[in-house]
Amino acid sequence: MKPVVNRKQLSDEFIDFLFTFHKNFFHQMTFPVPANHFMTLVSLSDHGTLTITTLSEQLAISKQQMTPIIDKLSKNGYVERHTDARDRRCTNVTLTEKGIKLLSVQDSVTKMLFEKRINLLSNTEITSFDQSLKVLAPLFKKMF
Repeated sequence: MKPVVNRKQLSDEFIDFLFTFHKNFFHQMTFPVPANHFMTLVSLSDHGTLTITTLSEQLAISKQQMTPIIDKLSKNGYVERHTDARDRRCTNVTLTEKGIKLLSVQDSVTKMLFEKRINLLSNTEITSFDQSLKVLAPLFKKMF
């Protein structure tokens, strides 16, 4: 008989892990733009052209707060605004080449910093970490 996994304990441990990772890795990183601006760029990268309303819903930011974010990103050349051809009341937002480049550079910096952290592990620990990721990655894809 297989042992029963305590799902609440698993959930608690996983959330603790995420917070620890965030606090000790992402929270210590510097980003080229404020966090809510960066997440706007990431969302556009993931989903392509979006309306301001859709962006605000995805990021749980009010439309009133989203508009100045888009204004600043547009002013800095990271996004472009376009009036929706089907509904002139809607404004579509698209990443520019400059926005794509910013995300690409940040991706490289993040990977480099993580690689530095991995180098603190022994070869045995790195192998174990690699094997664990190969198990976890498909599970995450299935869950999300």
